[in-house]
Amino acid sequence: MRAVFLPALILVLPIPAAVPEVRAAAAAAPQGGVLALRAPGPGPLKARLGEREHPFFPAPGGKGLAVLVPVPLDSPLGAREVVVEGEGGATRVPFRVTASRGPVLKVKVPPSKTELSAADQARAAREQAEFQAITASPGAARAWEAPFGDPGGGAITCEFGATRRFNGTVTSVHKGLDLRAATGTPVKAAAAGTVRLAKDVFFGGNLVFVDHGCGLFTSYAHLSRLDAKPGQAVRAGERLGLSGATGRVSGPHLHWGASIAGVQVDPRLVREGMAYLCGEAPARAPKRPRKRR
Repeated sequence: MRAVFLPALILVLPIPAAVPEVRAAAAAAPQGGVLALRAPGPGPLKARLGEREHPFFPAPGGKGLAVLVPVPLDSPLGAREVVVEGEGGATRVPFRVTASRGPVLKVKVPPSKTELSAADQARAAREQAEFQAITASPGAARAWEAPFGDPGGGAITCEFGATRRFNGTVTSVHKGLDLRAATGTPVKAAAAGTVRLAKDVFFGGNLVFVDHGCGLFTSYAHLSRLDAKPGQAVRAGERLGLSGATGRVSGPHLHWGASIAGVQVDPRLVREGMAYLCGEAPARAPKRPRKRR
């Protein structure tokens, strides 16, 4: 009788993926702020705050993964958590939402900027839809390697989150920073990116949108002159135009805005989050605005 040898049966079990290891820049974030998160990888990872999801991207310097999670201005105060999901499961990152409301400011503008005609209302609605379409289709790759630089202008004259009462009747919450800038002051891209819009709009006057990739945008409004064109690649510090007093304004200045995944946030707090992701100490701007001119 001949012996028959059967090959051994080797059972290979998959190695379970690790639960994401995540570090946060801070244990709290104000309304209109950001929570900067880092992870050593591997990806893909995504962070979820409420109903919004934010994919991680390669961190500056090639050190792991990173994400900037926006905290909407109307977020409820108190304990919250960001859920980071990966192939190995989920990690919960607790933090607190703190208040970030500015003062109430009285602003006088031409009546035509508060008592809108039907044509002006339709124009403003079309432009708002255009803004939303642009921010909903950001560049996939991160274009910046360093935190936001100086966009031009001087002292802050109106804080992010301030309530503005135009002509005593129309009230709005300011979702950007106003910087003192005489007409003709050079306005510069705060970081590298691609110009997605450069034109005159009803409220913002001559306006430039820059796409910095991964959902991050900046805007520069009320310019007296546009030097940038849609589709143009710009470097950090490259001139986009000159400051002015176009649109709904009470005088010349630069309005500087930022948004992440369509959520408008304070540009200074984005800068601090970017500094953490770049391994740099954040450059803090003054907390109190000077008297508006």
